[in-house]
Amino acid sequence: MYESGIKLLQLVKMLQRPGARVGYREIEEAFGISRRTAERLIETIACEFHPQFRELPAPEGGRFKRFAFDPKAPRGIPTPDLKAEELSALQQASNLLRREGIREQAEHIETLRLKLLEALKEPQSQRMQRNADDLDTADAFVLRPGPDERTDPKVVQKLREAVLLYNAVRIRYRSRRSGKLRTLTVHPYGFLNGRRRYLVAFHPKRGIRAFRNFVIANIKWVTLLKDNIFEHDENFDLYRYAAESFGAFREPPVKVLWRFSKAAAPDARRWIFHPSQEIEEQADGTLLVRFTAGGQNEMVWHLFTWGNEVEVLEPAELRERLAEWKRM
Repeated sequence: MYESGIKLLQLVKMLQRPGARVGYREIEEAFGISRRTAERLIETIACEFHPQFRELPAPEGGRFKRFAFDPKAPRGIPTPDLKAEELSALQQASNLLRREGIREQAEHIETLRLKLLEALKEPQSQRMQRNADDLDTADAFVLRPGPDERTDPKVVQKLREAVLLYNAVRIRYRSRRSGKLRTLTVHPYGFLNGRRRYLVAFHPKRGIRAFRNFVIANIKWVTLLKDNIFEHDENFDLYRYAAESFGAFREPPVKVLWRFSKAAAPDARRWIFHPSQEIEEQADGTLLVRFTAGGQNEMVWHLFTWGNEVEVLEPAELRERLAEWKRM
């Protein structure tokens, strides 16, 4: 990631030269990178240096666009019309992400909040900060027990870079089941966030060739295979992939039917157990919940918290697992 930052700064200097009209080919040759990486660098500069950045039409007879900086364009951003509630919401979002262990994303939100404050003029900035601080003290999060898994920020940064550039990676991974360390080559597609954080990646090894979830805290190191650009499956949808499971465990989806007691029905009615759920109120006051998903282990862990207020009607295997837990 440090190397990418250096290239980004060097490219900015190229674009700032008087009369510069830089194309993708020049960028590729100057830095020894692929077309995809060059496109990513230009996209980043276009976002960070608007409105100074300019996209120029291709020269007559040419096929590719050129890029430059406009020295006459206004610099900076206009003073934003901010509310204390909005700054407080950013702080709460940062706090929530930290509580969930998603620390690098929390830092990005906190940096954004500070940049917005810096864009305000004094004394407006100080007054806005005081009001936001007052709102922050009025909100807190209920403590939710769970693992506090420390992830290496360098590992996460490299994985994010690989996701953006479609780079295969080699990872040193400790299996959750056996505890053994293995070295794997995978194609990263994205992340699942919850009590644990997972890398979603395609495992190209013969005999597997499927998407798998890897606990990020169990990844000891990552190496970007910059010469190994994988073909991204455009039909893969991370949100649909996540919705196929109750939690993060990958299993073939099954039809699930739960019945909540009359006493628990009002509370259960407010829950979103799964995006595909359907609820049906019964004449006796009980509540039926239907959905289709895999991940029966996590279902058992959740159902256990409802005690005797819930009954598993389908599938039979899930009902037996829950009964076994209750006998422990």
